[in-house]
Amino acid sequence: MALAVPLSRFASRVGGGSAFYVRPRCMSSDFTIVPRPAAAPKDNSPAALARGWFDSVRGIAPETVARLRELVQRKLETGACRHLLPKMPAEYLPGVELQFCVHQVVTDLWDSLTPEERLLTCFPTVQAVGARVELPKRGTGVVIRRELTRRFGIEMVFKM
Repeated sequence: MALAVPLSRFASRVGGGSAFYVRPRCMSSDFTIVPRPAAAPKDNSPAALARGWFDSVRGIAPETVARLRELVQRKLETGACRHLLPKMPAEYLPGVELQFCVHQVVTDLWDSLTPEERLLTCFPTVQAVGARVELPKRGTGVVIRRELTRRFGIEMVFKM
């Protein structure tokens, strides 16, 4: 029976090499960043929470930021994201609710936002393309591509 199976099923047709012997020029990493919630600001009003978040967003047209801020603020005012909140200390709930509302607005507008707008809205402090990043156990790499995935992870490609 073993003789009936072609040898090509067991051995590579390209010289028998393996990916372990090929040194990659680029490394892709798909991971999710879960920010540690900061203590809630003193003013927990929906307007103050949305303003605080969107004041840190850079690299997006001001009209888009204003539109997103308004939608997030409206969701916060109506409590549209409260059913998604995990159990946690009360002082963290406003910040986490804000993050859930931002993600929900980005999901609702996914097709009308550019990949860069989606990424910078959810993660305003993400490393820029061209930035040098220290990668544990790998050395220093340069960010050559970054994108927000549908599951709200960040896919970054580094050149070593």
